[in-house]
Order: sequence, then structure tokens, then C-alpha cells
Amino acid sequence: MEGGLCVIFREGTERYALALDGVDEVLDPKPISFVPQAPAPCLGVVVHQGLILPVFDVGVLLSEVEGEGSGAPEPVGTGALTRLIVLSYADFRLALQVDRVERIAPLTGAPQPVEAGSRGTAERYLDAVFVEPDGVVTRVNTSALVEGIDRLFER
Repeated sequence: MEGGLCVIFREGTERYALALDGVDEVLDPKPISFVPQAPAPCLGVVVHQGLILPVFDVGVLLSEVEGEGSGAPEPVGTGALTRLIVLSYADFRLALQVDRVERIAPLTGAPQPVEAGSRGTAERYLDAVFVEPDGVVTRVNTSALVEGIDRLFER
């Protein structure tokens, strides 16, 4: 079990995994409130269990082209399987909008490094590629992703 227990999800045609130890829960879509002048990956905020959580479009964060995305909020919940993955890391709590959560499972394949230059700027958030029996899954480095999101708000 090289990859440990993960939440495996889809974004577009790609499959990704987040280590389960950073995931609090998976939610059905909730109404999003737009946040003016938020950076492009931020879709807005949702209220969940009395907390205000920023919601980020994982498709923009993990896109190959930096700055992709309009900054305007995308409709949340337009796909029947769209979900919000709530993450906690250090002092941060946030939600990632994903197209579909497939399952919670260990990554059993041997980890391969992310090929340099293969994912553009997004590769800084990815730590390994796993060839699983049902296809390729790229593991997201939760700490790098949260730190990258934090840097977006420093600009």
C-alpha cells in the first residue's frame, strides 16, 4: 500500500487522489456565495456546520496552464456527481469542487514520479502517479496545494 488510503476523484478526464488523513468529509454541492476580487480558482464560499469555507475549483488549480479560469463563479452542482471535498491542513479548512468522487481506497500501484513539464504549473501540486488496475491516478500533495492556495491570496 505505497499510496495509502485516499479519496479518488475525477476532474474532467483525469483521475486524482487526496490522502484521506487530510480529508474531513465529502459533501453534496451547496449554494455558493461569490467573493468579489477573489483569485480565479476561488469560486466563492459556502456555509457548512456554522463555518464559512472557501471553495476552490480543482480543475483550475490542477490545470496545465497557469491563470486558466475566468475568476467568475462556475455553477456548482451542475453535474449529478459534482461534490465538494472538505480539507483540513494546519490552520486551513477549505473545500475543493470536483466533478466526481469515485471511491475511498488505497493506491496499490508502484508510485512513479510526475514527469517534469508534463503538467505545466500544476505539477508543483502533484507528487506521484500510480498505475492502478482500473487506470492511472495522480496523487495530489495536500500541503503543497494548500500552500499554493494561501499564496494566491497574498498577491
